[in-house]
Amino acid sequence: MVTLVSTKSGADDFVSKTQDMEVILAHIKSLVRRVRMMRHVQASNEKTYRQEMALRESEWRGQQAEERAKNAETRSALYEELEKIATALKRSKQELEIAKETAEMANRAKSKFLANMSHEIRTPMNAILGFSQLMLRDQDFTPRQCQYLGTINRSGEHLLARLAARRSSTCQRTRR
Repeated sequence: MVTLVSTKSGADDFVSKTQDMEVILAHIKSLVRRVRMMRHVQASNEKTYRQEMALRESEWRGQQAEERAKNAETRSALYEELEKIATALKRSKQELEIAKETAEMANRAKSKFLANMSHEIRTPMNAILGFSQLMLRDQDFTPRQCQYLGTINRSGEHLLARLAARRSSTCQRTRR
């Protein structure tokens, strides 16, 4: 039997008693097994932790890849929509240019027509005004007939003034 005395280690009741060497060895073996078991559990826990972290990172990377794919799909859809809008705008612009050219041609045709019609209306209107003014000088008409001749004269002068105003505004636009 071996007697061990150790008060510094704090195991004085185990070491200070006389023990059988086999009991001490069995106890040491048990402690070694416990330490090995604890190390094994710790290593296993660390391995599990690393695996969990790797799994979480893998899931996170998968989510990031999915988000990038969704963003790429969204971006692609937006580009397609922008392209459609740009095409529609180009088509609208071309249609507007055609409409503008058509309107300008119609305006030129109208101006030419009005200029011709102005001449065609002014010539007989001057004759009508001349005759109505001559008739107003004549004393053989009743006051009511003179009133009618005055209405004819005022209306004719008004029409000529409108034609002259229209002609001058058309000329000004044509010069621009």
